[in-house]
Amino acid sequence: MSNRSALYQQVRGGHEQRYIDYEVNGGAVSGLWPLYEPAGIRKDFSPNGNHLTDNSTVTDAPGPSIWIPRASQFTAANDEFLSVASNANLVTGLINYTLSCWVYLDTTGANYRIFISKREVGTYEYQLFYSSTADSGLIEFELGVGAGVVDVRGTTFGTPPTGQWLYIAAWVDASARTLNLQINNGVVETAALGGTDPNTGTALFQIGRDQPASPQYMDGRITQVVLEKRLLPADARTWRYNNGAGQSIQELRMGT
Repeated sequence: MSNRSALYQQVRGGHEQRYIDYEVNGGAVSGLWPLYEPAGIRKDFSPNGNHLTDNSTVTDAPGPSIWIPRASQFTAANDEFLSVASNANLVTGLINYTLSCWVYLDTTGANYRIFISKREVGTYEYQLFYSSTADSGLIEFELGVGAGVVDVRGTTFGTPPTGQWLYIAAWVDASARTLNLQINNGVVETAALGGTDPNTGTALFQIGRDQPASPQYMDGRITQVVLEKRLLPADARTWRYNNGAGQSIQELRMGT
């Protein structure tokens, strides 16, 4: 299939449907996890086969709308998370890439709540998470840079609520050397990377947990996780958010 615009329309059966073209820029999708399964392995709908192992029995629960009917339910007290071993599709560094997902926090407060992480002891690449009230009490996108970190915070959005669905998109713009964060299609927060490139490494790719000396876990639901090695256009982010209703990733076509 030839490259096309990132967002395009087709008419099938008299109904207009809009699709994200994941083959733009030479096959940008690295992982596409709807997380609709009730238990066990969560399938990667990209061509890369990065299926997620279920650790400590992650269950399921309702998603944000009829377009996204199910989500994985994580219980922090049970140390539940999903994971897959590192490979080239999941390693980033200083490249253009976007992480996106829907999250529903059951609890926040003094605990960190991890959405997406590629972090282990001695290997910190990237992480999307809620930071505890002892830190910022905000949603953050953080990168390991050398022995340090750089982050961008959802300051304008403010303290995330519990019991509500949030659509989060986070991305690195390699040319501009910035990391960026947007919540519910709102204000885009931006921070400079500085002179040190983001780390690459072999840390596990995890949903619902990081792995420093004392692991932190998600307490709530996550659905429609996407990692793609491109900058997701603003109109695509708006379409995916769909005024809080979302779009079914299972309807997004890859290579057709």
